[in-house]
Formats: sequence, C-alpha cells, structure tokens
Amino acid sequence: MGMSKENKAAPGGERDGVLSCIARNRKGVAAVVLIQLGARLLAVGLAAVLMRGNGPAPGGIPWQIGLAVAAAVWVLLVLPLRCQGGEKLRRMFYSRARSGDAGIPYGTWLRTEISRCVRGLMWGLPFFAVIGAAAYSGYQLYAAPINKGERLQSVQNLAAWVGREPALDTGLAVALGAAAILLLVTGLLFAYGWWRNMPVEYLPSRAIGAGKTFRWARRMRRHHRARFVGTTAVNALMCLPAMAGAVAVLYHYGQTLADYLRQNLSGGDSIGMMQIRAALSRLPVPGRTHLLALTGVFLALYLPFCLIRKMRNARLVARLIRSSEERHRRHHSSASGTSAGEPEAGEPVIPGGTASKEWAAYADAAAAEAMPAREERPERS
Repeated sequence: MGMSKENKAAPGGERDGVLSCIARNRKGVAAVVLIQLGARLLAVGLAAVLMRGNGPAPGGIPWQIGLAVAAAVWVLLVLPLRCQGGEKLRRMFYSRARSGDAGIPYGTWLRTEISRCVRGLMWGLPFFAVIGAAAYSGYQLYAAPINKGERLQSVQNLAAWVGREPALDTGLAVALGAAAILLLVTGLLFAYGWWRNMPVEYLPSRAIGAGKTFRWARRMRRHHRARFVGTTAVNALMCLPAMAGAVAVLYHYGQTLADYLRQNLSGGDSIGMMQIRAALSRLPVPGRTHLLALTGVFLALYLPFCLIRKMRNARLVARLIRSSEERHRRHHSSASGTSAGEPEAGEPVIPGGTASKEWAAYADAAAAEAMPAREERPERS
C-alpha cells in the first residue's frame, strides 16, 4: 500500500517512536518549539513592560490596560500558533501532503482555538466560582471593621494554626477541608473539559474547517476512548517531575511565609484587625532565588516532557487519520468489487459497522490537504 512522498522521505511514518521522530525532524521540532516559546514570551514580556509603569508616576498606565493588551496578543498570536504547531507535529508522523503547509489559514486556526478555549472554560466555571468565593471571603476578612469579632477570631485561629498552637477552631477546619475538596472536584472537572477537545489541535483544520474539526474530534474520542485515556495517563505521569520541583520551591517559599505569619499574627487575644491588615500588606514576595529555581524547573523538567507529550498526542491522531483513510479505501474497494489488500500488521482499524459511513467525509477531508498528491495517485483497476 503506497505512502505519500513525505512519508517516503521520512521512513517509519506514524509508526516512528517519539524520540526517533524528534531526532529525524530535529530542525522542524526546534522551529516549532522556538515559535511557540517566542509567542508566549512576547505576550508575557509585553504585559510586564506595560504594567511596570503602573502607578502615580507620569506616563504610568493602569495595570488593567496592560493586562488587556497582553491578553489580546495572547489570543491573536499564541492561540493560532497552537494549531499551527499541532499540525506540524502531526505531519511529522503522517501526512498525505507532498510538501509543507499550503498557506497560512490564520482565520481557521484562530476560530478553532477560540472555540476550544470557550468550550474548555465552560467546564471550568465551577472551578473559577470556588476560587472566586474563596477570594471574596478573604477580601471580606481583610476589609472587615475592627468590631467584627467573629472574623477577627477566625484570623486568630488561622494564625494559631500556622504558629502550631494547639487550638484550631472546628468551623475553620471544616471550611478549609470543604474548600479543598471543592477545588479538587471542580479542578478535575475542568481538566476533563479541557482534555476532551485535545485532538482538535492536531487535526487538519485547514482542510475540514473549524466547525467540523470538533465533530470529528468527538468521533475520534468516542471510537477510541481507551487509547486517548491511555495516552493521557502516560502524559500525566510525565508532569510529575515538574510538579514535584515546583512544589519543592513553593514549599520553601511557604516556610518563609509561615515564619513571617508566626512572628506577626501570634499575639493571642491582643491581636487587632489593624495589626492583621498591616501584616498582610507586607507579606514577603518570592525572591530571586525562588524565581530562578522555578525557571530551572520549567526548562529542565517541564519543557522537555511537554514536547514529548505533544508528540505523543500528534502520533495518536496521525495513526487514527491513517486508519480511517485505510478503512474508507477498503470500504470503497469492496463496494466496487476490487481488492484493496489486507491491513498491515498492527494497523489500528476503526470498529463498528457504521464507521465507514461516519468517517468517509473525514477521510476525504484529511486527504484534501494535498489535492495534487491525491490526483496523482493512480486509480485501482
């Protein structure tokens, strides 16, 4: 069964391992990584520059404007490049195109990623609601007048807990436990809502359009849920080193913060709300050591595994695209009475008697990435 010119030039196709594919396409992979990092650094750097002049000094701008400009750059630049990077990674495993990307469908990429973000954020509304409620409660506690004895007692109990004094108010303990459980449950719901549209980033949206991309991503997930779950589980394990490093750095900073709170909020009944406000307004910020440590964790433990996770996702989508095209070809060959050959050993085949009908348009659209390559393929006699 013939392979495209791109796959002939890159032996192995979608059967390549992730590391061997990175080695074979090291220039292309490096270009994708640099473009993605550069776009993100541009958005973050722009926000830092615009918000640096925030304040009463002449020429300063409100931090809200700087944040809004950075968010606009992120939406208009970073989001479309996510689709572009995903397509490039998937093409390294399998593509019927004879050459690289045919044009830059910026509008399609932008609509696809905005739609994916909106769909994912809808699943995150409960998570953000819990965070908003916690932040509002903290603000109300900070802004409470001195005569609000109940809120003052809650702060004193929290200070006693941080200072490892024996008494911890039962109501405060229950509230903290409930908040932790709510954050965990809503956070998992948010993660699932974001994960369910993962294939969108790697599908040929330039050929099938932004709207249909989500439909075929849903079909992929429905027919091959176990494979997506397995890939995601391994990818989640790859996040553990970076999470452990970040937790270690944040724990060290938390120790500094806890020492400060013990020194400033351990006055027992003599502590007052004004003292609490003054202490909270002078909370120590992460120092240069903490920031450098987090940067090292990102470069050494997050970025390499992030690339591998993206490549694993691209390989899975590439395999499913090829299997759909092969099944569609066999379906039409059997209908016309010709022989299309048996699937190769280990080739994934989409199950179900109606799969050919459901995936027919998908296979045609995936092949439409390179219409000239499709026209040159000789018809079967």
